[in-house]
Amino acid sequence: MSELIEHAKISAKGGVKLSIGTFMYVIISALGTIIVSRLLSPEDYGLYTMAMIPANMIGLFRDCGVNLAIVRYVSMYRSRNEEGRIKAVLKGGFLFELAVGVLFGLFTLAISDFIANFIFKKPMVSPLIKISAISVFSIALYNAGWSAFVGFERMELSSFVLTLQSVVSSLTSPALILLGYGVVGAVFGSNIGKLFSAVICSLLLAEIYRKLDGNPINIKDTIQLLLRYGIPLAIGSILSGFGIQFYRFLMSRSCPADAIGNYGVVLN
Repeated sequence: MSELIEHAKISAKGGVKLSIGTFMYVIISALGTIIVSRLLSPEDYGLYTMAMIPANMIGLFRDCGVNLAIVRYVSMYRSRNEEGRIKAVLKGGFLFELAVGVLFGLFTLAISDFIANFIFKKPMVSPLIKISAISVFSIALYNAGWSAFVGFERMELSSFVLTLQSVVSSLTSPALILLGYGVVGAVFGSNIGKLFSAVICSLLLAEIYRKLDGNPINIKDTIQLLLRYGIPLAIGSILSGFGIQFYRFLMSRSCPADAIGNYGVVLN
């Protein structure tokens, strides 16, 4: 019973730390969004909103539930003190997320002109979609680190990186707009925050990996294990999120940019 109570205390503390980080992220991001929406015209804010729609859609298919599988197997192998298997999960999961992040980021770059010209029918959004490819890559690395932090019950690291991302984005986007870069600066600043948090996540993950004993076991088999567990969960996420992104595609095709900008401000 005492062991169960101790585990409950650890879980409660972790939940509080993660909640605080999420709260700070929401507040800081909200302030940054308000500032950006005030600095940009409704039309430019509409382009800013549209720029992330393809990246968000592609993100649904990106990691095949591997991030959730990392949480599960890191926790399980920690309970068994199998550090070699933990290292295999961390290494395999990170390499998989790195590979799909690069692949899907390049795919976003490749289809940006097609989406802007033939789906959105707004050619001016094409360079903004290209910039958003940074987030496709960044979120893949961020997910690998975040999953490891949760698996190790290091919620304070998750909160730290999440808050850091919101601070960097909320400072960089308005600064670039004020320097005269307009909507391009807004989109770039938002994505720089995600890239910065991904780099920090990767460095923290490398430090955790370095402190583990043993050698990683069967990286290829471990990736297959992660995929077998993660794909069924990913299917559920894709089905639940696809409709929202699809409606945003339709809206971007049918509505003028200023209407989308006003709609985006109201949602935020």
